[in-house]
Parts: sequence; structure tokens; C-alpha cells
Amino acid sequence: MLNSSEVNVIGQICNDTFGDWSTKMSPTMSIKTSLAGDILQCNFITIVTLPGGYHDKAVLDMNKEQSTQVTNDFMKSLRARFKEEAGRPIKVKELGTNDSIEMISHSAYSPKKNAYYRRTTTYRVE
Repeated sequence: MLNSSEVNVIGQICNDTFGDWSTKMSPTMSIKTSLAGDILQCNFITIVTLPGGYHDKAVLDMNKEQSTQVTNDFMKSLRARFKEEAGRPIKVKELGTNDSIEMISHSAYSPKKNAYYRRTTTYRVE
């Protein structure tokens, strides 16, 4: 179980509300985290443009690999920075993941659609 100073370290590492860290990856994608007890939830979100004829399944497949890579890179960075700042390694176990598409805009007069792609991954941290 994490003590209060270790929770504070994770909070400082994951804080990206302003400054350089707020758009580190890209202005069109981000990872937001929440910690409840020993459960860390990483929420990846990006905006995708769907050309005419694309189905939700095709978009999920295209973005799944990218979101997995970005989330894995984020967790690798979190582990390294936690070890550096807390003085001990953090144990992380992935509990599950799911992804979804949410249409933002759609018009009968244009084949182009905009949507949010979201991927949520849950971890147990010790």
C-alpha cells in the first residue's frame, strides 16, 4: 500500500493541468489519471476524423495500437520518475482496459465525421 508521501509523488508526476506537461505529447491527445486507494486509472483521449465509409470497428483498430503505445510510454515514465523521487520502485499490475468511440459531429451533407477515441486502462499500484 502507498503511504501519503508516495501518493503525493504520484500526484505531482501525473499533474498536467498547465505548463509544458499539459500538451507534452500533442495538442490533440492526452492522458489523464486518477488514483483511488491503490487503483490508478489512465484515460487516453484523442480526436479522430472519420472519412466516409469508415466504421467504428475500423477506427478502434487503427487507434488501439497508438493508444496502447502512448499509455505504456506514460507508465514507463511514471515508474522511472517515481523511483527517482520516492526512492523505491513502484509495483504496477494492469487490471483491465477498454476503448470506445463517441461521435462529436456528423452531417448528412458531409461524409466526414469527428469523434473522440477513448481508452481507459486500470492498474493496481503498490
